[in-house]
Amino acid sequence: MKRKISRLLACLLLAAALLLPQTQAWAAGASFTGSSSLRAGDSVTVTFAVSGSNIVAVQGTLVYDTNSLEFISTSRLIGNPWSLEMNGSTLVIYDTSAGGSPVNNANLFSATFRVKSGVSAGTSVSAAVKNITVSDGASDSSLGDAYWIATIAAPLSGNANLASLSCSNGSLSPAFDSGTTQYSITVPYSVSSLSLSYSTQDSGASASVSGNSLSVGTNTVTITVKAANGSTKSYVIRATREQDPNYVPSSNANLASLSVSSGTLSPAFSPDVTDYVVYLPYEAEHAEVSGVAQDGKARSVTGSSADLEVGENPLTVTCKAEDGTEQTYTVRAIRMPAFEGVLPGIVFKTPADYTAVDEALAKIPADLSEYTEESAAAVQSAMDAVERELSADAQEQVDKMAEAIVTALAALKEKPEPVVEPEPEPEPEPGPTIWDKLLAAGTEKVSIPYVERLTGSLPVWIPAAVALGVLLLLFYLIGTLVGRAVGKRRTLRRLRKEQEAAQQTDDVVPVAAGVAGDETWELPVDAVVAATVAETVDGGETPETAPAVAADNAPEAPSADAPAPEGSIADAPAAAAPVPENPIPGEPEEETSAPEAPVPETPAVEAPVPEEPVPEEPAVEAPVPAESIPEAQEPPAAEEPAPEPPAVEAPAAEDIDDEVLHMSLDDLLDDIRHME
Repeated sequence: MKRKISRLLACLLLAAALLLPQTQAWAAGASFTGSSSLRAGDSVTVTFAVSGSNIVAVQGTLVYDTNSLEFISTSRLIGNPWSLEMNGSTLVIYDTSAGGSPVNNANLFSATFRVKSGVSAGTSVSAAVKNITVSDGASDSSLGDAYWIATIAAPLSGNANLASLSCSNGSLSPAFDSGTTQYSITVPYSVSSLSLSYSTQDSGASASVSGNSLSVGTNTVTITVKAANGSTKSYVIRATREQDPNYVPSSNANLASLSVSSGTLSPAFSPDVTDYVVYLPYEAEHAEVSGVAQDGKARSVTGSSADLEVGENPLTVTCKAEDGTEQTYTVRAIRMPAFEGVLPGIVFKTPADYTAVDEALAKIPADLSEYTEESAAAVQSAMDAVERELSADAQEQVDKMAEAIVTALAALKEKPEPVVEPEPEPEPEPGPTIWDKLLAAGTEKVSIPYVERLTGSLPVWIPAAVALGVLLLLFYLIGTLVGRAVGKRRTLRRLRKEQEAAQQTDDVVPVAAGVAGDETWELPVDAVVAATVAETVDGGETPETAPAVAADNAPEAPSADAPAPEGSIADAPAAAAPVPENPIPGEPEEETSAPEAPVPETPAVEAPVPEEPVPEEPAVEAPVPAESIPEAQEPPAAEEPAPEPPAVEAPAAEDIDDEVLHMSLDDLLDDIRHME
């Protein structure tokens, strides 16, 4: 068979060469071109073209990479009278008009291949037309081979996911996730479209938005992602746009039209008429009614349908307005009885008079709950028994309806007023005790300036306790000061009393150590000796004899080996402290207390009573020291201590002069020494 085709082609070429005019063919070359980048599974078409002049036939062998490519078909690209024939891998394309339509530069045919699915990226695939021969009918020219080469690219990505999605008008719910495709958002009335921001995970993918023109209510906004390989994925946003805050919803619940599945409405439809009738033959077994709302913003229009029975069959259509208002239209479908040879007669009857019934109904109270249950139930039963649209033949029945209503109204009884028993007054709850109030007050917190920075707010009981402690300390200090003052006054009174007692007995009583009040003043022995000497001088002794007298009256000095008796002169200080005569004005007088050395009790020194007053001598500032007493005149040893002077009651405080009250102890002693 192949040989026959080859012989036929050769004969045709020979005939064409003999018949064609003897013109020389010139061919520049041939090409086999197509896409240079493919992916596994792609189809590619490669075009074969020649360039030259007076070409009437072309022959070549088609070869391709069978491991990577799958041959699909060839197609002739040049029109009639050219023809394309293929014998195995040999291609012949020629002018069937025996050279009457030669070509110069033309695309002669194309070959279609498909890249096999198993070819990996980077593989090079090729196809070629080899041993190309062109003819002008008289001679042939060889053009060699024409190649097509392509490289298999990596497969296109099928990633159609979004990398991010956000809306500046609000927050999406739930939060964005590339695997979640359903979202919702609510925006105010001022937002007419969502301001979306999004990006794809794959740079080769693309995304588009649709449905982003928002109306009041629920809207569907879709983001469609197209992957590089053509696959798609949609992300849907349910966007709810809120109503205009100044918007007033419509209350129009009228119908624009009312239709019935069969028959004609009577009367003709009008939006203000809500009651209609339609007459249907016996053969009509089913009927439906529907309507269209007059207001396009109405929420709904609900029709109805029914299987018809002979007689009246009510059907309704309800329209709900935007604000919820409802309007119901009623269509009474009357199905005629079956025809049995006699036409049903139409009788027009006069309606009964319902005036009495209407008057009785008008007298029924609007609220029957104020009457007893039995009487109210009787009135309600009479109302329910009213039957409308009766003819005049049933006037008696209508009158009985009116009488029943009047009778029931006359029997109405009001409910007795319920006896309201006085509710017992609730026992007053016991009030808080004083202890509870104190505890409650103690738990309250107060802020103390400056202290608050360190401790914050403190319970009331803490500052109260501190204040109580300060108050007690203040009382203690005041009591101590008052006690000391009282003690000092008692001492002054005692000294005054002793002075008076001494004057009465003409004896000079030395000031001995004693306790008065809560303070103790003790006079040293040297002070007693000095006072005795001074009194002796005042009594008539000369200054020269004063030491001798003092020595005679001094007790016997103990020997060096014998222990000193308790309170002896040896234990006393050498001299008494001098008393300043003129204290500094404006400064408090300094109280000098004698040292607390014990003083032995000695018998009082008797002094002669002066016959004439002796002028006051300056106070002796220092007593005669014990060393100045002559050793020859040793004082007799005191075998027993002298008895203490009897206690004398102190005069009242008001008997003491203010001058005495403000004198120091040394001044008082000095006054005692110079008493007459």
